[in-house]
Amino acid sequence: VTKVKGDIFMDNLTSKENKKYEMIKEDSIIYKGRKLYRIKALKDLYNVKKGQLGGYIENERNLSIYDDCWVFEDAKAYEHTYITDGVRLLNKSEAYGNSKLSGDVTLWDSSKVYGDANVSEDVTLWDNSKIYGDAVVYGSASLWDNSKIYGEARVSGIVELEDRSEVYGDAVLYNAVKCNDDVKITGDAKIGGNATFDGDAVISSNNDWMHIENAILENQRMTFYKIDKDIYCTYIDDDEYEYIHLTLDSLMDYLKNHNVDGDMIKQYESCYNYVKSRFA
Repeated sequence: VTKVKGDIFMDNLTSKENKKYEMIKEDSIIYKGRKLYRIKALKDLYNVKKGQLGGYIENERNLSIYDDCWVFEDAKAYEHTYITDGVRLLNKSEAYGNSKLSGDVTLWDSSKVYGDANVSEDVTLWDNSKIYGDAVVYGSASLWDNSKIYGEARVSGIVELEDRSEVYGDAVLYNAVKCNDDVKITGDAKIGGNATFDGDAVISSNNDWMHIENAILENQRMTFYKIDKDIYCTYIDDDEYEYIHLTLDSLMDYLKNHNVDGDMIKQYESCYNYVKSRFA
């Protein structure tokens, strides 16, 4: 066993015939003060051929010698991170700290998982997105466009974060929640169902949002929340392929001018009054 800067190279822990990769001693880099070694496949894996070069790891504790997990291209796994199952790190993505990645998690571009984060199942990160701190993320969650999950946040289901959205604090997201355009979910907010948030919404408790679905029309969803002093709505009608983000007052004007009959307008007005009182 060869020691490098206090860490263990571990190339002799498992016999070569039982390993799926080797660390190339002659192909190493110093990165953030740590020596990382490029890996080379010793057998065919899923999407990896025997002899194919991969990215960089610090030691065998970073990447399971079993399963189909792999570090591709210039991606890096180091410190005490542990990658197993079918996890893939691609492009210039990184896993480090004490993070754990399992299942079919995929990191693209320059995305990162670090700290004590635990990421599993089918989670995917794109575009420099990050999961860190003590966050736990699983299911089919996806992060795009510099989005972040951190702190003690818990995220599961098919949650989508886009456009620099963030989930942190003790927030919990599950089911099919979607956040766009700098949305912040924090505090002790617990959000599920098909709730969708846009704009610069900041949700820090369960009093900051409400969701109404299939109440007036089937396949119609309305998520209400405050931005500054105004009540906003993300209105989605799957049957009409409509997706609109506007204030509550503008929503009523839109519906009244959208071939909605008198009886239905009364239902919307009742909904309008209820939402106004809820956020009063």
